[in-house]
Amino acid sequence: MPNARDNFGIWENSPQRVNPDYYISEDGKSGIILQHLKNNVPYCMWYMHWQGLNPGNGVGWEAFEKVTGRIRKHLKDQVVWMRPSDIVTSYHDAGGWGFTEKL
Repeated sequence: MPNARDNFGIWENSPQRVNPDYYISEDGKSGIILQHLKNNVPYCMWYMHWQGLNPGNGVGWEAFEKVTGRIRKHLKDQVVWMRPSDIVTSYHDAGGWGFTEKL
């Protein structure tokens, strides 16, 4: 289940709906991802709409690249990138969030 919302332009492909700081600030000290880490939430999964994230004409593509760059810069040792299907498989196989302790 996603626990962060789309701030990459959503389906409207609207610049007013783009906010990379919602996920992680430039200095890496605030944002929904940091809140989840501080609260020991086992994952941060957000959803995006193709209209805003399309690299060809999506208004959110540049913000997405900023967010992933900030994560790599500030949280590289605290974040494991996984596909949603891999999260589900790992959760199911482990019988819960215990698999995160081995990552």
